[in-house]
Parts: sequence; C-alpha cells; structure tokens
Amino acid sequence: MLFRVLAVMVWAFTAGTIATAAVAFNGLEVDWNVFAFVLLMAALVQGYPAHIINEIFDWQSGSDRPALSEPSTDEGQRSGRRPIAGGSKVIMAGLLSIAELWRLFYLTTAAVIALTILVGVAHSANLLWFIVPGYLLCIFYTLPPFRFAYRPFLGEYCGGFSGIVLLVSGAYYAQTFELPFAILLLAFGLGFHYAAIMVFFHYIDFSRDSRATPPKRTSVVYLGLEGSRRYALANTAIGTAIFIYLTLAAQPAYVWLAAQGLLIFYCHYRVRPADHASIVHWGKCMTYGVLVAGLAIGLMASREFAWMIVVYVIGYWSHKRFGKLRPVTALSHV
Repeated sequence: MLFRVLAVMVWAFTAGTIATAAVAFNGLEVDWNVFAFVLLMAALVQGYPAHIINEIFDWQSGSDRPALSEPSTDEGQRSGRRPIAGGSKVIMAGLLSIAELWRLFYLTTAAVIALTILVGVAHSANLLWFIVPGYLLCIFYTLPPFRFAYRPFLGEYCGGFSGIVLLVSGAYYAQTFELPFAILLLAFGLGFHYAAIMVFFHYIDFSRDSRATPPKRTSVVYLGLEGSRRYALANTAIGTAIFIYLTLAAQPAYVWLAAQGLLIFYCHYRVRPADHASIVHWGKCMTYGVLVAGLAIGLMASREFAWMIVVYVIGYWSHKRFGKLRPVTALSHV
C-alpha cells in the first residue's frame, strides 16, 4: 500500500521504458542491466522516500484525512462506506505509525545512497547529477521548508515535470553517456504530460487540500477547478505538440506519445472536476492509456521489452490485491 505500485508503474516504469526505447530507436545497443538499475532506482525513490514523506506530512496537515461530510467517490464507496482520503492510507488504517514510517524512510534512503555510490563507482559518477537532484525533488515535494506540493505551480514543475525530465534524460545518459537535443525534447514533452496528470489527480483533493493546515495551495486550489482544467490542457497541448514534432522529425513510434497527449487532453476535457465519480472514471482511462503507450513504444523499439508485460501484469495484480484499503479496515479507522 505504501509503495503505491500503480503510481510507480505510471511514472517510474513507463518513463524509464520510454527513455530506454529511445536508445534502441537510435540504433544503439541497450544494456539491460543498466535498464533494470534505472527501474530499480526510480521505483525505490518514488515508492518509498517520496511516498513516505508525502504520507507523513499530508496526514499531519490534514490533507489526507477524510471529512465525514464528503460524498461517495468511487465504486467501492458507493456501497455505503465514507470516502477515504489521499495517500496510501497506511496511517489511517493503523498499519504503520509515523515513527515506523520515519524508520523506513531512513532505511530506504540509506539504500538509495548505497546504490548511488555503487553506480557512481562502477558505471559513471556523472549519473549523480541526475540521481541526487531527482531524490531531493521527490522528498521536497512535501517536506518542509519547500513543500512544493503546497504551493501553486511548484508542485507540477519542481516535482512532476523536473522529476520526469531528470529520469528520462538520466536513463538515456546511463545507456549512452550522451544527451542529444531530441532526447531533451522527449524528456520535456513527457514532463508537460506528467504535469497535467498531476493536476488531474489533485481535482479530487480540492476540498481537503484547501482545509489543510498549512493550506495545501496546489494549482487546483489556487486556480479553482475550471481554471486548473485550462492550465492542465495547456500543459498537455505543449507536450503533445513536442511529440508531433518528434514523430515527424525523429521517430514515427512517438506517435504513441502524441496519442497519449490527446487522451490526457480528452480526459481533462470530459471530466467533471467537482464530481468524484467522474474523476475516478476518467483517471482510470488516463492511467491505463499511459501504461499502454509506454509499453507499445518499448515493444516497437525491441522485442526484449516484452518481459515488461509480465512486470506490468504482476504490478497491476499487486495493486488490486494489496494496494487498496479493505472496506472493513476503512470503516474501523475513518
């Protein structure tokens, strides 16, 4: 639950796959050990230190605590349960205490440091320019004093956008020790798409974030629901324009990323930001679309990416089996 496997698949796994597929598209040999390391490091940083800090401070501010008056949100909650708040919900369910989360944070951060030193010595010290800022952006997304997530626009651009740019460019550099302009464009295009994805999943937290202490002034809270929709559409349009250009100028397979942008745009256009059920429905469409697009690009680049299908299936099963709060648990702790 704490790892939030579906989010890690959408962000770390998909972005890492696309960056490594670009290596194969450029006619270079993929080092699969390096690819596995990129996925491991990205998943570890996002799944534990970043999510742990987010879990602790969003709970303390009240952003992740459910309000008893909130309406039902998804199909599981239509059965009569009260809505549950954001985050992984391990604190609300009584599965982990804040003290236990801090211990796990220190343990996983130590693992990140050890892996960073190992790759710096064994592969390239230049990778620290991608790993260290990426780690700091992940934890300062919620950690004081910066709290990017609690400030309009910084959450998207100092969190999601910058994190994806570092991951994509770093994953490519780890394979090739170079960083062409087209790869930077690829990274920036994905950064704009993921900024729009972040906005989408802040719609459902609008009321809780505005009541938090300190107030979680996300872009959605700052701009309002309709204003933030226009902001997300603009980000999506910029990213999609980049991918249309890359499709025509560099690699036809990037049409999948242009299509991904159109899907993100359509989901933002169709969603009713004040309707929780609508957010859940279109959020699922967006999530699955991003996973399919990333996997399709990988398979077009190399048949070796077929093993990622197994990873995605296991990840999705884990999300459905272990990644959600059980109804009885939710009732007993809300």
